[in-house]
Amino acid sequence: ARMLANYLATQACRHATLVAVVCFTDQPVVGQGRAHFPRSKLIAAVKSELRRCGVPLFDAMLVRDNTVWSYFQHDPAEPGYSIAAADDPSFGRLRAANVSAGRAVMADREALRASISGPRGERAAAADAALEAAAARLAGSVCDAAGNEVLAKEIATTRRILTAALPLVNRGSSVDPADVADLILAISSCAVRDTAISWALKHRHQPVLPLFIQLAAWTPDGEAAQISAVLAVVAYRQGDGALAQVALDRAIGAEPDHPLARILGDLIQSGITPDELEEVILHGGQRWAT
Repeated sequence: ARMLANYLATQACRHATLVAVVCFTDQPVVGQGRAHFPRSKLIAAVKSELRRCGVPLFDAMLVRDNTVWSYFQHDPAEPGYSIAAADDPSFGRLRAANVSAGRAVMADREALRASISGPRGERAAAADAALEAAAARLAGSVCDAAGNEVLAKEIATTRRILTAALPLVNRGSSVDPADVADLILAISSCAVRDTAISWALKHRHQPVLPLFIQLAAWTPDGEAAQISAVLAVVAYRQGDGALAQVALDRAIGAEPDHPLARILGDLIQSGITPDELEEVILHGGQRWAT
C-alpha cells in the first residue's frame, strides 16, 4: 500500500492541483467503522503521501454494487450514494459529447477491447485477401524503383490515404479496403509508421481517433502490432488512457517484443503526460522508437 501510495502521490505532485481517489473493489467490509472499509490502509497512505507533497485530497470513494461511499464521510453500515441510472439525463449529455467526438461509452474493459479487435470469419478472409493484393502492388513498385524511392512513395501514399480517409470516417463511412490494406502494409516500415503517428499528432484537433480505431479493427491480428501501437499513441495523446492500454495489449499480443509498444508502456507507466509524449515523438529525434 505504501509503495502504491507513493507512486500515486508522485504523479499527483507532477500533474495535479487537486486529487480525488476512486477505489473499485469487491473486497468485503469486515467490522464496524471507517477503518474497516476495503483498502482503507491504502487510502490512509495516499492521504498521508499527498499531505506530504502538498496536493489537496478532495475525497476518496469506494465504488461497489452501483453505490458510492466516501472513506471520509460514511461508515460502512450507511447506505452511501446510488450511482445514477443509465437513463439519467446527465448520461445522455455525456453520450452526446462522446458521439460528437466519434467515441462511444463502453460498458467495461472487455467491450473496449472488442471495439478494436481484429476481424473474424468472412471479414478476416476479405482483409487477408486485400493485404495479399496490396503486397502484390508493393512488389511491383519495388521492382520498378530504388529503395529510397519506394520509401518516399509509401510515405506519400500514407499521407494521402489518411488525409482522404479522415472526412469519410467522420461522416460515418468506411475507408476503402484497398486503401486500408496499402496503409497497413506500408506502416510495417518503422519510418512510414512514424509518418502516420506524426500526421495524427499534427491533426489531433480533428477527430482522428475514430479513424485509427477503424483501421485497427479492420486489421487481422497477425498484422496488428504496428497499427495498434499507432492507435495507442493517438489514444493517449487524446486523453484516452484506457484505450491506449488495450491497444498496447493488442500490439504486444501480436508481437511480444514490439519496440514501440514496450517503450510506450514504460512511458505511460512512468506518468508521462500527453503533451510530453507528443514532444518526445515530434521533437525527440528521428526514429525515436525503432
